[in-house]
Amino acid sequence: GVNGGIIEAHEHGIVTSAALLVSFPALDDAISLARAFPRLSVGLHVNLTIGRPITPWQQVPSLTNISGNFLGLAGFLQRLARGRISTAELSIEIDAQFRRYAETGLPLDFVNGQHHIHLFQPVLNLLAERLKRNRPHMLRLTHEPLRALLPSLHGGLITFPHPKRYLFAFLARRASHALNGLASNDGFIHVDGAAFRRPTSAGASNPFITALRDATGTTNELMCHPGHVDLPLRYLDAYV
Repeated sequence: GVNGGIIEAHEHGIVTSAALLVSFPALDDAISLARAFPRLSVGLHVNLTIGRPITPWQQVPSLTNISGNFLGLAGFLQRLARGRISTAELSIEIDAQFRRYAETGLPLDFVNGQHHIHLFQPVLNLLAERLKRNRPHMLRLTHEPLRALLPSLHGGLITFPHPKRYLFAFLARRASHALNGLASNDGFIHVDGAAFRRPTSAGASNPFITALRDATGTTNELMCHPGHVDLPLRYLDAYV
């Protein structure tokens, strides 16, 4: 579902890059599609929150539940806050995902994380260390412009962006100071349903269009999640 949606969007000139979840069953299909469409930039989507680790779960027990599955974002952050996530185990699993990506033979254009997990320490430092050894790869950050996070008016109702977007914008700004020269994108724009709404009152503006107009720098990422909804996607993603 997701692989097909990405390629369809790429063929229509909408999507120019995509990140690979190397721990997912559809990896072989994704590799074949990436090779068939070489103009699509590809990178590694580090995953520590959904599905199962590449490493045998017994070797990374702080990252998994008793069934051997990742904990989800909330579960991961709860353990992290309690000091129960092992940095050594994070390093083991991250290395395993980098190795599996290298085995694909695809170029590594950038790195980011499922649920933006790469913004949290110590994951950020572990990734930065690896990328500094293999420049010029880019670590994608979610520093949305502040105007994109302002409330907007639709149908007489004031709507606010999801609270997580404020958190991730803050973490991205903090992360940019820790990269020590490592390449990253200049800007980030979140594409969601609000991006396609028309203003319903005089003087109202679409925050997505405003963010596009305000974009500066040379590399701005517009993040979206194209895909065709199928049963595996419904099972894996609670947002579907």
